[in-house]
Amino acid sequence: MNIIDNIEINKSNFTKAELKFYELLKENIKYIESHSIVMVAKKCGASKSAILRFCQKIGYSGYSEFRFDLMKYTHSQIKINNDISILSMTTSLFNKAIDKMKNIDENKIKNCVKKIYDANIIKAIGVMDSSLIAKKFFYDFTKLGKNIFTITDIMEINFSINTIVENELIILFSVDGYLNNLEDFFKDIKEKNIEIILITCNKNAKFIKYSSEYIVISCDDNSSIIDEHVLLFVFLNILIEYYKEYI
Repeated sequence: MNIIDNIEINKSNFTKAELKFYELLKENIKYIESHSIVMVAKKCGASKSAILRFCQKIGYSGYSEFRFDLMKYTHSQIKINNDISILSMTTSLFNKAIDKMKNIDENKIKNCVKKIYDANIIKAIGVMDSSLIAKKFFYDFTKLGKNIFTITDIMEINFSINTIVENELIILFSVDGYLNNLEDFFKDIKEKNIEIILITCNKNAKFIKYSSEYIVISCDDNSSIIDEHVLLFVFLNILIEYYKEYI
């Protein structure tokens, strides 16, 4: 019996809290594979102990053992058709995801470029898994003459509200759009009429409502192969090319 069948057989034994984890597993299995129990608990709205109980109910000693077995299962699905190699399957999925970027509203990209060009100071925010994309934004746009600061720590984000100046631009990179404990920060930013650009892979990201402009890059694919952080890097290259053309 594989891990998914085992979960379904035990579904009736899960509590309401454990079912929150179950729903996330069904909707976004790759998120669980690539994130810690702390991040998963925050995303699905369940406690760490509820997730641990879930894992134990289906025969695992803890979350790490469960996640490892889950990864083995999902990766084994790649080999369903022996005529298709892992290389072919993976590149095909990425090509499909990148091709969907053609559906992004070009006017949104141009609006973002104009805001970047007009800003005197830009703060690029990306925490945890999204910190690398914020750092790449810093390197790429600093080379193009922009005054960029990167913020990759939650505490630093909250502190930076005291250093906001006129004509400053905030760019938030967040794959899932679930940055807990920051809602007050973004409310304050909006009240100060500071521009915020959100670039995310979640069309339901909670911070969309605070953004002046937002762009959603989504592969709409539940395969654990696709790392949405890679899609953000691809989009950043697109943004840079538009910016070069603008200047």
